[in-house]
Amino acid sequence: MSCKNKNKDSQMGFILFGMYVGLTFMILILASCSRSPELTPDQPKKQIALILRSDSADFWRTARMGAEEAAKEFNVDLRISGPRDEENIDDQVKSLRAYVKEGAEAFVIAANDGKAMSEAVDSMVSDGQTVIAIDTELESPRVRGFIGIDNYEAGRKAGAKLAQLVGNKGKVAVMGFKQGQQNAEQREQGVLDELARHPEITLVTKQYCYTNPNLCDELTRKAIVIHGGIDGVLALNAVSSVGVAQAIVDMGLSGVTKIVTFDTTQEDIELMQEGTIHASIILNPFNIGYLGVKSAVEVLDGKTIPKRFNTETKVIDQENMFWSDNQKLLFPFVR
Repeated sequence: MSCKNKNKDSQMGFILFGMYVGLTFMILILASCSRSPELTPDQPKKQIALILRSDSADFWRTARMGAEEAAKEFNVDLRISGPRDEENIDDQVKSLRAYVKEGAEAFVIAANDGKAMSEAVDSMVSDGQTVIAIDTELESPRVRGFIGIDNYEAGRKAGAKLAQLVGNKGKVAVMGFKQGQQNAEQREQGVLDELARHPEITLVTKQYCYTNPNLCDELTRKAIVIHGGIDGVLALNAVSSVGVAQAIVDMGLSGVTKIVTFDTTQEDIELMQEGTIHASIILNPFNIGYLGVKSAVEVLDGKTIPKRFNTETKVIDQENMFWSDNQKLLFPFVR
């Protein structure tokens, strides 16, 4: 069965249910977290620029929604950009240069390359401007705070879940994003350290798919053939999860080879519902975007913010995906 061959009625019901829960969650967010500061009608808007890692991925569209919600709440003129490809750092640097020239007071940045963007921030941003890093840490004295997950601990959670699913023994593979990328390396190290605690689990291969799901599909098929079957695969980002799942389904191994992923696209959720993906480490991109803009506003208002704010991660599987709290994470807004 292909990944695209879905039970349409079941899918639509699931999506509508998720939208309902998502709408409810959004209302709760607005009611509980969005107590707007008192603003005078003629108070000028703060000028803040948001640079995302991508303008097309579901994860970053959700982060954008959170940032836009904070912009409305805190009277911000928010300018937003992001390249199509998460490997593209040049366009991010160009955006930073343009926003500096336009006179932005603060920058909320999710960098595709922490080192390159840190250098750009050092050379372009003045002392009077504020930088908040989200998702990817930046090593620059201009950065006032970081908001994102603890990638190492998230990796450990993923490794522990995969170990549980394969019964603490067998052959497993890891499909990563990119060598040298800070978040990916921390996440991968967490996985490896956790798997090392299980002596009967053998890591047979570790591959990198970059932003190409077809490459991940191909690498997964090769690994299964070369090693005579694999008990579990851990995909370290949403792009790789789609390629891994496609290979598993096409080879008739759905439900046999266990899959643990990171992030959740709509396709990932449907694959989990069908039993192809067995668990996912859920992040909270809406909060990352929201808190990024909120923190920039607080710095501009002269307030002190934490140097680091870790957002929540959670393991979601077929058993708990319909719990109300987890539905809030799976459907943070109405799409």
